[in-house]
Amino acid sequence: NIYLTNAPTVSSDERIKKDIRALNDAEKLVAKDLKAEICIYRLKDNDDKLQIGVIAQKVVGIFKKHGLNALDYQVVHYDADIDRYSIVYEQLILFVLSAI
Repeated sequence: NIYLTNAPTVSSDERIKKDIRALNDAEKLVAKDLKAEICIYRLKDNDDKLQIGVIAQKVVGIFKKHGLNALDYQVVHYDADIDRYSIVYEQLILFVLSAI
């Protein structure tokens, strides 16, 4: 866990970005399907609190269903050393918001 007094400031200046574009049709379909995959669960090693999120393998499957590779996006990471997927929730949230 990381506990912060203030939210981090993330640079979003246009001058540090390239290839800026709107989501394409396939990405919009992924975003819509991702929204439907938000679920509630408990972690196996800490079952006292309910978690809200997605299952990374399902996210990967949704991208694949629409002809996209989830690992090409900052939404999903895969760590081969521990054979585990993770989600970058700030990216996921923005992706899902684009479907609204």
